[in-house]
Parts: sequence; C-alpha cells; structure tokens
Amino acid sequence: MYIRRDSLKDVGLFDVENFGKGYGEENDFCQRAEDAGWRNLHLLDTFVLHTGGVSFGDSKSPRERAAMEKLARLHPNYAHDVHRFVQADPARPYRLALDLARIRDAGLPVILTVLHDRAGGTVRHVRELAEHLSDKAVFLILTPYANKCVALRMAGENEGFELTFKIAEQFEDLLNVLRQLHVSHVHYHHLLGHDKHVRDIPALLNVSYDFTAHDFYSYCTYITITGEENRYQGEISPGQCKCCTPDMPAPLEGNVARWRGANARFLSAARTVLTPSRDTARRIIGFAPAANVHAVQHTDIDTSVPLPDPSPQPIKDDRPLRIVVLGALSAIKGADVLETVAIEAARQDAPVEFHLLGYGYRHLLSQPKAALSVHGAYKEEDLPRLLAWLKPDLIWFPAQWPETYSYTLSAALQAGLPVVVPDIGPLRNAWSIAHGPGFTTGIATPGNGSTSSNRCAKRTSFRPLHRFSIWHSPTRPMRSKRPTPSAGPIRTTTSATCPHRRNRPKTARRSSVTTYCSSCPSAHTAARRRRAFSACWSTCARSRC
Repeated sequence: MYIRRDSLKDVGLFDVENFGKGYGEENDFCQRAEDAGWRNLHLLDTFVLHTGGVSFGDSKSPRERAAMEKLARLHPNYAHDVHRFVQADPARPYRLALDLARIRDAGLPVILTVLHDRAGGTVRHVRELAEHLSDKAVFLILTPYANKCVALRMAGENEGFELTFKIAEQFEDLLNVLRQLHVSHVHYHHLLGHDKHVRDIPALLNVSYDFTAHDFYSYCTYITITGEENRYQGEISPGQCKCCTPDMPAPLEGNVARWRGANARFLSAARTVLTPSRDTARRIIGFAPAANVHAVQHTDIDTSVPLPDPSPQPIKDDRPLRIVVLGALSAIKGADVLETVAIEAARQDAPVEFHLLGYGYRHLLSQPKAALSVHGAYKEEDLPRLLAWLKPDLIWFPAQWPETYSYTLSAALQAGLPVVVPDIGPLRNAWSIAHGPGFTTGIATPGNGSTSSNRCAKRTSFRPLHRFSIWHSPTRPMRSKRPTPSAGPIRTTTSATCPHRRNRPKTARRSSVTTYCSSCPSAHTAARRRRAFSACWSTCARSRC
C-alpha cells in the first residue's frame, strides 16, 4: 500500500492501540482516510504477490477474528462497503484484458474445449489433458450457463478468467472473441446442455474438431444406457440402445431418430473420435460407422510403469471380509445395490463388512441395520493413504452401466488391490489386461429376469475372466477399419420393403442406401455383404422383409 505524506499527516498513523501488530490496521486507515475526504485507488498496472499466512503463522486466525470485530465496532459500514465493492468489481475488465494478453502472448495454439456443466471424471480428464499438454497448447473451456448462456473460461482450476454469452443474442460476439484469441481447434467432450449452434463453431471458425465419447449421449438420451430404471438396459446392436425408441422426445432435434442422425453426422465429420476404452470404441463405431474412432487411454496411469500385482492377504482370526467401494455413488453407479447387499449381509450375519469411501446420492442405511460404513467425501490425493488405513481385502465396483472409464479403478490398480468389477463394459477388460483372470459381478438386465436391485444382489455371480491383449499400449490404438469419410453428408434412409424401418432408422453414406431390417441388423448386414438378400428371409426372427 502506498500512502501520500500529506494524507498521512492529515489522517494520522496506524491505530496501534486498537490493532497493534497484525491484521486490520491498513483497513482501518483506509476507512478513516475516506471519512476525511481522501480517495482509495486501485493501482491496476502493478502486480503484488501476497503469500498468505506467512507473517504471523498459527496466530493469524485469532488476530483476524479480533480485527474484524474491532473494524465492525469502529466502522459499522465497513462490511457493507466491502460487499458493494466486490459486487461492482470495477477491476474486472482490466483482469480480463490481462488474461487475454496472456493467452495471445503465450505463442501456443489455442484449443476450445466444449464441456457440460456437471462435475465428475469428464471435467477431471479435461483439466488433466490441459495440464499434460500445457507446454504445447492453451486450453479454453466452453460450458452451459444459466439462462441459456454459455461461459468461456481458461482450463486451469485456479484461473479467474470468465466471459458469459447469451447464445440467442450474443453468439456472434462469442465467435468474435474466439477469433481474436486465434482458436485453431475445437475439442468436444460433451454436448449436454448446449444449444445446437455450439456444433457449428468449427465450421464458422473454419477450424477442425475432435470428439471424445465419455459416455453414450451420442445415441442414448439417458446417457448411460440405463433408462428410467437406473440399470443397464442392453443394446439391440452396438450403438442402438433399447431404452430409447426413435419416436421418443430428444434434445434439440425433436425426437430420437432425428437426434441420432444429427449426432452420427457430427461424429462422422470429426477429424478424430476418441474413446477411453476399446469397449466404448466398439459401441461408437456401431453407431457411426464412418467415424474415425481411436481408443486412447486417459493420462492418470503412466503406461511406462508396470502396475503392481495384487497381493491378497489371508484372513486371520476369523475377522470379516473387508470390501471397499470408492467414490460418489449414484443409482447407476450402484448405490442401491450396495445398500441392498449390505442389508442382506447384516440379516444373514455374514462375515463381511462394506466400507464406502465416498458418499451416496441419498442416505444409505449403515450399521447396525446394514453391514456398511460410509466414510464421506475425500480428496483425490488422500485416497492412497485412506486405502492403506482401511486395508481392504478387495475393491468392489457395483456400477450398473458399462462405464467408459473409472478413475477409482485406476487408483485400485495402482494400489495393487484385488477388484470385483461388472461383467459389462471396459472395467473388466482393464482388470484382466492388467492382471489376467479376475472376478466380475453379473449385471441385472431386462433379459435375465431380474427386475429390482434386490434381485440383482441375490443374482450376483462370480466367474473368471479371459485375458485381453491391449489396454495400456498407446502405440496400438483401436480405430475403425472404415475409411474416413470424404466431403458429403450422412443421411437417414428408409426402405419401403421393411416394416421395421419406421421403428429404427439407419444412417448411411450418400453413395449407399440401407435396405435391410434393423430388427436383426447383424444377419442383414452379413446378407448385404454377400449380396444375397434372400438370406434374411430365413435369419430374421421377427418378421419377413
């Protein structure tokens, strides 16, 4: 703080009697100066680094509390004035100008990342990717905002840069800002909550774009192929979920059929479609065959360092089997299943105890009504220490959908702990590739006769897995064998000869027309390859084509 000599003579020195050594004396001086007619100015061309808490160490908090009480007594309007200043934030335009200069002067390509406004692994991946490539590019994040707006931010967790735009009225302003920042590429990580105009940004900026599929929102309006029952509903074929019918309402496009068609065209026109697992790549290829799909693992596991082999410890002294579940559990992540199994374990007085390192989407019954202890939220950096403290016999992942990636599974693998994973999706592949045969739990689907989480728990079965060949190899990405599409849109076509066409439209390149029944796509696809369409008459189990 800089004080003019004549001001110091007029107002007086710091109030040592009330504040002494420590906190609040400069606040008091500024209030007295303002009362005496002097102005407090914010010097915007000077950078001051404040290393908090260093001057007074552990005694800072008591000094702060005492100082605030004295300021409130001596200057009753102090808190109101501070709040008014923070709300007005007159320095904000200058901070934004400084951030814009930082972005432009970095001399690096600028990548716009399009993301949803929710928390979770997708946000973590985007930030890890930005940090991983911080010496190669500057990352901006575009997310949905209140009142049909979007917010533009820098990717760093501690960055304060933020601009908001109302899409209906300020979309052109957003494009102008992106042009001024020299955005050279767009990376879509999620379109949930975004207006359809956001899809047009690459074309309007004349730049390329990539797409990462973190879930199945491209073809499933429920995002996770779980429907309203919060458990895996299965797929008619890869890329065609059973929980969404073509005439169901869908975001932006009116119904599911048009929405899927728009998403398939969008993925097919992308430079690259990335997936965090081979299982997800297989499903996305089934949905958008013309897309250039690559399976690339996230950056949380260093593939150059071998993972430790699990070392299960023998259970001694008749102690119960200790099973740990990790993370924030929603219904589709298995919160209801965990509670049901824990209640059943308590009812049978089984020698097993469950621990949830995290929390559920609702209150979960715990001891003594259920063999479950809920430990609450944790910080990522504390997880290894917490696992070492609990000493679990195994880690259970009760997810009810084919999760595309799991950071908590990565933590379990890095800790060298045995795991139990669902028998759907990439989690079983990740374990078997890292360590060979393991154990999986059966997932209840409409096709296996289970209709509730209780029956799902009772039907739980364990079986060994087969070994897979690729998971941690970044040099052998899975990719579509179909060629990258040339210019030319993908369109939805129908066939008058097949009654199922009204139920499930297919997508095809302009140069080819789909003429086979979607109720048995594998049989008809094979028949089409053999140019023997008559074969479908005997292979279609539902109808004649």
